[in-house]
Parts: sequence; structure tokens; C-alpha cells
Amino acid sequence: LDYLMEQGADFADGDGDPLSALIEKTDDERIKKALSYLSDKQRALIEKVFYNDLSLREIARQTGVSHQALSQQLATIYKKLKKFL
Repeated sequence: LDYLMEQGADFADGDGDPLSALIEKTDDERIKKALSYLSDKQRALIEKVFYNDLSLREIARQTGVSHQALSQQLATIYKKLKKFL
């Protein structure tokens, strides 16, 4: 997420509502902070799943890690993120 934000990614919906924009900015900041608690490996997996839109099967083929192991890693990441969101 840091990389995407540094590259100028804008997650605002553009509806022009200042309150909505503030809420989205706050949400983005919370997400960015929560992601900072993940390891590099965990952030890379999140990036592949959510930003590169890859399935766990595709990631398993690319990395040589089993689908089951990736699924378990993702569950661990979700639990960790849930604590901070």
C-alpha cells in the first residue's frame, strides 16, 4: 500500500463530499498503519491478492508454496489486521 500511495494512487471515490473524503482518508490511514504491522512477506501476499488480483492458486504456482499454506498465511494476516482495524 505504501508503494501504491507513493506512486500517487488515489483511493477517494471522487464524489466531492468533504465528509466522505475525510472518512476515506482516515480509513486509508488506518489501513496503511495496520499494514505496517505486517512482515514484508505478509504485505507482499496482500499486494498479490488485493492489488495484483491474483488467486491463491496463481500465487502458489509462482512461489512454489502450497495453496493450503497460502490460505493459512492469509488467515493469519486477516487476524492480525483485524486487531488494528
